[in-house]
Amino acid sequence: ASTAAPSSACSTIDSNIPPYRKPAVVNKSDLVLISNVAVHGPAVDSELEGLLHQARELSENAFNEDFFAEVTKKSGWKLSLLVSKDQSIFFGFAITKVSKGMLSVAK
Repeated sequence: ASTAAPSSACSTIDSNIPPYRKPAVVNKSDLVLISNVAVHGPAVDSELEGLLHQARELSENAFNEDFFAEVTKKSGWKLSLLVSKDQSIFFGFAITKVSKGMLSVAK
C-alpha cells in the first residue's frame, strides 16, 4: 500500500454529482400551515392551485401515488400544506385524520 498523498483531493468523486449546498435556514415565523385544504369540487381554492400541483407532484415522486384519491369527506383524511407566509414557497404536506381521539398520518 502506498503512503503517498493522492494527486487530487477528490480523485474518486463523480464529477456529475453537484456540490453539496448547505440548506437554507427558514425561520418558524416565516412558515404557515394551511389546514383542511380542499382538493375536489367547487371548494378548491384557485389561489392554492400551484401549491396543490407541487404537493401532488411530490406525492407522486416520493410515494408513487396521487394523494388526491385519499382526501375525501367520506374517508376523513385531510390535507395540510406547509408554505411560506406569502405562499410563494411550498415546503411540504401532510395527510392526516383524527379518529377516536387518535391522530393518524398517511403521508
